[in-house]
Amino acid sequence: RMARGRRGDGGGEAAKEKDHFPTLQMPMYERPANDRRRIVVDAASGRYNVLTNCLNCGKVVVEEEGWGPCLFCGNPLEVGDRFGVKHGDDRGFLDAGTQNAQDQTYNESFERAKATKDRLLSYDRDAKKRTKVFDDATDWYSEAVNPWLNEKQREDAMRNASEEERRKREEKRRIHATIDIFGRTVISADAEVAEQENLKNKAKFQTWTENVSDQNRLLSMMQEESRGLGGKASHMSGESQQLYDKLRASLHASGRDSGFQPKAEAAEEKKNTRWDASNDNKRVENDFSGVSVSDFAKASNKAPTALLPEEESPYGDADDGGMCLSMHQPQASLLVHGFKRAEGRNWKTEHRGRLWIHAASKSPEEGDIELYEQTYRSIYEAQGVPMPPLPSETTGYPTSVLLGCVDVEECWANEEYKKVLSSSPSMPQEDNDSAHIFWCLRPRRLAVPLKMPGDNKIWRLPKMSLSAAQRGLQPVRWPAPTQDGQAMMSSP
Repeated sequence: RMARGRRGDGGGEAAKEKDHFPTLQMPMYERPANDRRRIVVDAASGRYNVLTNCLNCGKVVVEEEGWGPCLFCGNPLEVGDRFGVKHGDDRGFLDAGTQNAQDQTYNESFERAKATKDRLLSYDRDAKKRTKVFDDATDWYSEAVNPWLNEKQREDAMRNASEEERRKREEKRRIHATIDIFGRTVISADAEVAEQENLKNKAKFQTWTENVSDQNRLLSMMQEESRGLGGKASHMSGESQQLYDKLRASLHASGRDSGFQPKAEAAEEKKNTRWDASNDNKRVENDFSGVSVSDFAKASNKAPTALLPEEESPYGDADDGGMCLSMHQPQASLLVHGFKRAEGRNWKTEHRGRLWIHAASKSPEEGDIELYEQTYRSIYEAQGVPMPPLPSETTGYPTSVLLGCVDVEECWANEEYKKVLSSSPSMPQEDNDSAHIFWCLRPRRLAVPLKMPGDNKIWRLPKMSLSAAQRGLQPVRWPAPTQDGQAMMSSP
């Protein structure tokens, strides 16, 4: 009875263990009985080359078994190739060449990303060879007066500018045409030839500027290296270095003449006293005979000149569209300083309001400067209008810069302008033979002109440059009449 019970208990435990045996929770496919791949393989021995493993049950599949459904669970294997991951095999269980919509989208995105990567790497590899950004301000004249270049580089730029001007004059005398024999017509090719020559000049200018930049960079590196080897080097050169050396030697000589002075007494004297430059006039004037300290005293004692009140412009920054006109010097500076008010063009404009004035790149001739300044000096002296200093006495005539702005009030035809002059005898009589006259008032100039290229006719300033220029405007104020017979400028 006890044995029977023990056997009964054992049978119960066996049944209990059988009930708790883990079962496979995975999809199982029916396996064909005649599958030739049913062989016993020890994949862990290393004698077989592994293909993949089943992602459903984990069985390792080797080359001897071949591609196909898993021999354990019957699920299709994941076949990977250069197009991505696909389902199926070469036995036709599932079509290996078929892609679902998700896989196709993934593969297309992958190919686009790969193409972008290759393009960026290729651009980064040979960007210097392929990148040719031609500046519209291909201007040899501005480089010829560039203070950051040395004398040889400026002479080279001036020589290239002269050569370019000579080539343009020769091209104007030539006629370029294409003869159409079948159509019996002659087609002008001047525009195409001019465009090709312009591109050649821009390419030449770009190559020259790159070479100059490389030379300056190499020179800077050599200076840094010499500074590291031989101590701190001076950044001054030419007249600045000579002036500095003279001042330094003069200061040291003055210190030696004063003799030895204890530190405590020197500190107390420095604290309680100030250096009086008037007691040291002789030494300074001997070192710099062309400069007199008394000149500064005369200038400081001179009474300030009474100026006319600032005329408020009805056109504010909110109405400013950044419209700009490029002009040659010296006319550009004379317009911004208020001497010139009638600007002539062969075309008319509907623009009214603020007009920015840009100085072109060509440097003015000394004869032209004297002629224009003498002309406007005669005009205002004849009207009895007191004049401020001319630009040649103050700011000069810079090129390739934004000078300031004026307000365009009218655009007259030449006949209308002559009628206005005849009807207003008190108005400065500016002669102008252009077809259309821009009447410009309320000039404002920039305290620091902005370096930038120009363009033809009326063009628009970049937003960043416009914002900076608006903050730097200063009104141009002329002297007020202080004597009998003097008058103010009048407008129609």
